[in-house]
Amino acid sequence: MKRLLSISCIGIAAALCLLWASPAQANEWNQLTYLTFTGPVQLPGVALAPGTYMFKHPDVPSGQHIVQVFSEDGKTIYGTFLTIPLNRPSASSEPSVMFQETAKGAPEAVEAWFYPGRVIGDEFIYLDDGSSRAAEANGN
Repeated sequence: MKRLLSISCIGIAAALCLLWASPAQANEWNQLTYLTFTGPVQLPGVALAPGTYMFKHPDVPSGQHIVQVFSEDGKTIYGTFLTIPLNRPSASSEPSVMFQETAKGAPEAVEAWFYPGRVIGDEFIYLDDGSSRAAEANGN
């Protein structure tokens, strides 16, 4: 079962002992957002320790969904990820992250990231279902 974790619900997330992310700054052009995770998380092929990370779209002309994840200071890149557009019913005024279920004891996996005010976010492609999801996104 998927959980949608709104960054504005820090109190609820703490009460439920879940991971939470909070924005420090956002930029409309590349959707630059700083997210802070209170526990370890994973992205496709990358494990992130608790801390603050920079999520953004690269400054390249492209119709593809690409997300880059950096250290808070922007000096270390943890990955450049192709993503699939993911719709949600309504926009939030705060950035939000959706997690997918993982095995017990494994870090939660970031499934999707939504920029504030947007109903279309970026769904990360994991290898276990990435090939079929990528083909589906390309109309195959």
